[in-house]
Amino acid sequence: MNLPKGTHEVFFKGDPPQRALFLLNGKVWIDRELNGRYKKISFNTIYPGDFTTENQIEKIVSTPLKIQRCTITLPPPERNYNKKTVIRYNPELAPTPARIFSAAVPDAIIEVGPKFLTFDPQIRYFILLHEEGHLKYEQEHYADLYALKKYLERGLNASQAFNALHKVLHPSGASNYRVAHIFKQLKQNNYVGC
Repeated sequence: MNLPKGTHEVFFKGDPPQRALFLLNGKVWIDRELNGRYKKISFNTIYPGDFTTENQIEKIVSTPLKIQRCTITLPPPERNYNKKTVIRYNPELAPTPARIFSAAVPDAIIEVGPKFLTFDPQIRYFILLHEEGHLKYEQEHYADLYALKKYLERGLNASQAFNALHKVLHPSGASNYRVAHIFKQLKQNNYVGC
């Protein structure tokens, strides 16, 4: 199905599905656990494209892109590197998908490695925003919050921001805190279910 840039309300045929999965050019655009509770969902596309899904669709209602006003408040910056960012591929970067060098270089360099390329487009974008967040913040959960705010302001889907952290981080106390912190921010700012 060809969808324009916009906000799309998708109505499912038959019983509500357990999961909604929409691909753009073979890459996941929306992957949302529904647990058979929702007969319809909505999601944004920030550019037009051919989407595929195995979900049975009754109808789709498309409107111009609706971007919810983002009320997430960022903490005061811990650092202030006002630099241009350059993305560079490093085939030896492991196990992290990306990292940033910002202190001793004229331009901040975000290195991405092979693991980065395995992720879907919205998750890659969130990762890049997180690394950019380190120009302002040392603490990981603050860089997450920076990425979340910028991501949502662009009109991208909140469920995929959550997936970005949930799928990238390995389960641990610190990682669980970061995922819980993002979920709390999404809930407090009325994005849960987006």
